[in-house]
Amino acid sequence: MRGLWKVLDDVALRHVTGRAWTTPDGTRPRVLLLKFSSVAHADHLRRRDSALTGEALLQGVDGAEVLDRVAGDVRVPDVTAYAYEEKAPYGPEETLWAHIRAGDTLAVVTQTREGGAPTVPFRQTLVLQAQLLG
Repeated sequence: MRGLWKVLDDVALRHVTGRAWTTPDGTRPRVLLLKFSSVAHADHLRRRDSALTGEALLQGVDGAEVLDRVAGDVRVPDVTAYAYEEKAPYGPEETLWAHIRAGDTLAVVTQTREGGAPTVPFRQTLVLQAQLLG
């Protein structure tokens, strides 16, 4: 959490909101929306968090691999998405996450599940969130 506050000190964060739930199969999706004072600040945090492989906004994730096939499904004008999966070995649960930038808003979508996180529901959550932001 310390890394998150250090990163947020560098950007002009205006509003934060989030939602999390658990599905019947134990999958835990979470959506965090961060609204900044400008597009540049939102993109700065996205680039910085990507370079840190999620360490700033995700605790317990040591490395990432890009999921181009998932982010490529987001086809919303003026919205960009970047999807990642935790590198193996990932311990008891796997984490998938994505950054979605729409203007001055950055969404961080995560999905964790014990034994491995399925990509199809993650892709659906990512596409729907991108459509809501677009």
